[in-house]
Amino acid sequence: MSNEGMKEAYLEIEGICEKHKGIAEDCDHRLIRDMLAAAKNHLMIIDWNERYGLGLSHRLRLHGCNYAKLSEYMSLSYYKDGKGDKKLRSGKWVSWSDDDAQPKDEWLLVIRFPTGAYIFGEDYEYQQDLFQQLFSELRSYNPDYSDTMNKALYWRLENAAEIKAKFDEILKKYVEKNRAEFKARKIAKMKAEIERLEQ
Repeated sequence: MSNEGMKEAYLEIEGICEKHKGIAEDCDHRLIRDMLAAAKNHLMIIDWNERYGLGLSHRLRLHGCNYAKLSEYMSLSYYKDGKGDKKLRSGKWVSWSDDDAQPKDEWLLVIRFPTGAYIFGEDYEYQQDLFQQLFSELRSYNPDYSDTMNKALYWRLENAAEIKAKFDEILKKYVEKNRAEFKARKIAKMKAEIERLEQ
């Protein structure tokens, strides 16, 4: 079914559920309420895919939520008032914003690496440099908010399509580079250890 066909169907479902939602409220029937929420969710995804070119799956649950995990390092997250929430220490904000900017009433695509260079494994000394290369490349896609301390980058939805489409390919490039170089580093370390033991 085309996006237009899906949109038309979900708008019709939404209209019917809105018309009869009093039944659900009076009798505590969840079916109409659940159908209405599902229709609104699908319409939200169709809208974002049309407006921003995000290519989001209809399996995501966004309506009525403030977070959706897209992959291990990527998510969508709603920020109501980052500055106010930070001040109150309640809600969501960019923890250590590089320029103190905070989102307000917006959904963001978030790429975050909580463990930093350890995403590549245990060879931290070398991998720290490799991770910085990865992070710099991701920054070249001009995030709207940055938290270098916590290895997190944030894009408004209207700026997110390109990085969302390219992220897996970029990450794969660095994972493969690490894999190839890790073997060479391990061999060099073992040779150095053998030489030390032979002395």
